[in-house]
Amino acid sequence: MLDQLKFVEELKRKVKSMKEHAIKYPRSLKILIDLVRSPLPSANEVYALLEDFKFSSALPTDEWGFWNISPPIETKTEYQPLSEVSVEFLQEACSDSTAVAVDSSWIEPDPHIDPPFALLNIGSFYVSYERGEYIEDSIPILRIGDEVYVEKRGSKYLMSPADIDAWSFSEECRIAKSYFSGEEMFVFFDRSFSLSYLGSRAREDRENMLSLVAAKFLEMRSLNLVPIAVYFTRSRSVVNTLTRIYCSRETCSSCVHKLCKTTLEDKILMANILEPGERSPIFIENNSVLKRSTLSGKVAFFYLNTGYSVLRVEFPSWVMKSETLVRKIHRFTLAQALMCKGYPYIMARAHEKAVLRPEEREFIREKISSIVYRSTGARYFYSSKALAKRRSIV
Repeated sequence: MLDQLKFVEELKRKVKSMKEHAIKYPRSLKILIDLVRSPLPSANEVYALLEDFKFSSALPTDEWGFWNISPPIETKTEYQPLSEVSVEFLQEACSDSTAVAVDSSWIEPDPHIDPPFALLNIGSFYVSYERGEYIEDSIPILRIGDEVYVEKRGSKYLMSPADIDAWSFSEECRIAKSYFSGEEMFVFFDRSFSLSYLGSRAREDRENMLSLVAAKFLEMRSLNLVPIAVYFTRSRSVVNTLTRIYCSRETCSSCVHKLCKTTLEDKILMANILEPGERSPIFIENNSVLKRSTLSGKVAFFYLNTGYSVLRVEFPSWVMKSETLVRKIHRFTLAQALMCKGYPYIMARAHEKAVLRPEEREFIREKISSIVYRSTGARYFYSSKALAKRRSIV
């Protein structure tokens, strides 16, 4: 039970600390914006600066230096206010595209419940604007009993969050592939391809996910499927790259700005550089997880200002070899985001189909309990701790 008074006291202490940090933001932001607008070192020079850099960074590509790339579509539409964006613009931006978005919700196996089970609910939303077709679906995938155990290091363990992550990505790819009809198709994922979050995982789990993503990239490329990850992020890879450039021109002893101490995020910088509808140049994600894997140099991204928010758009590096394909991704993602106040409409629809609401989770547990008992005679068992969580003992 939450002690509300103590929580409010704790919150006030934290807010005071946040205000102290916020004072440094405008100064750091101005330095970075001025840096972007000044002559920057060449891409090769930046690569050299980042060679021994230990933090995540954004490697430049052929677009280095082009910070404001406009929507690749002929239209007189103004992006502000966005409510005035014309239907004609949206139709033109999507007219030649076929896409599917996939998303997942899940219930992890609970050691306090027997028989143990894990459930994935995969939501998908497919649309072909050229043919005027759309399909939405929700597919539950259940593992129960022995199925929720995985073998690692010679022993069997209950599925961990890392195992659920890999399972969900694999199933998302399988379901997305089921919509493929031979023509080029975008596949939108609500997840990160840069995979920096794997840094906190065990080596075996990390390598398993890296290998899985690399294999799915190859498989989708062979089928003319284009995987695209779109999400809101707290990444600092571009800020880190610009900071490294700035620090190469200063000495620590004489530096008064201490830009290397900033916690400024890429999305704040991009919101102040990009006009609505514009994207950043393409970068290659360079972090400690990817550098030690076969995905090193193979995950590209750009930032897109939708006018409501800044999105990070990631894709395999082979995509950027086609200027036409990049332009198509830019305008399609922007148009989808404008339909849904800053987040791609197609992804919002997939999320709606994937989400498991509290009452649905309870329905799942009740059905497992009743059907397992009728079929096997085994009772659905909650440990004393699990029962105490479900109802108060006072």
